Amino acid sequence: MSRLGLSSRILLALLLTSAVTLVAAALALLSPLQDRLREQDRDALYNTALATRPALERALRTPQPPASVTNEVLTTASTLATRTGARVVVLDQVPTRRYDTGTTPDGLNDVYASIVGDRVVSSSSGEGERLVVPLRPRGRKGPPWFLALRKSDTGARRAVDAVRDAFVVAAVVGLGVALLLGLALSTGLARRLGRLRRAALRLAAEGPEAPAPYDDGADE
Repeated sequence: MSRLGLSSRILLALLLTSAVTLVAAALALLSPLQDRLREQDRDALYNTALATRPALERALRTPQPPASVTNEVLTTASTLATRTGARVVVLDQVPTRRYDTGTTPDGLNDVYASIVGDRVVSSSSGEGERLVVPLRPRGRKGPPWFLALRKSDTGARRAVDAVRDAFVVAAVVGLGVALLLGLALSTGLARRLGRLRRAALRLAAEGPEAPAPYDDGADE
């Protein structure tokens, strides 16, 4: 393999520096971004559910039809699903699903944990966020109800994928610009250094009387 020339080494160093900078920027941006988006989704889901709890409790004070809910409860739960983009389930004390915006099977382990602990239960996994909020439409003396929300992680993943795609495009454009600038810079530097080298060799061979090299390039 032949040795790289000076201009090739300068160009390679510029491209390598640009590539390392882009990789470091990607690692610093993309990994924390998904974590921040998940945290924001979790906080938004929690806050919206708690803000909706008083309205649901008021609606549940009305006697509910067997195996279903009144239109007021249905409307409130549907609005919550629309606002959060989550699957919303309203359960009675059994717990039996009285209203569910989803159709696929779903476990109730977090609902049982909320029943036992009489508290809000929140959990996160690779599939998304899960939240259960106990409802007390008639206070502590009445039977409890439960509001369960399940939100997938697809929103955060889509946002990160979009940023990643945009970053890849920007990286390709950046490397292309670096290549063009590197070619221009390395060629100019190599020519100037070549002239200096030839002048130094001529000076060593001919002595101080050697003519000074002529440089017709623009000042840099």
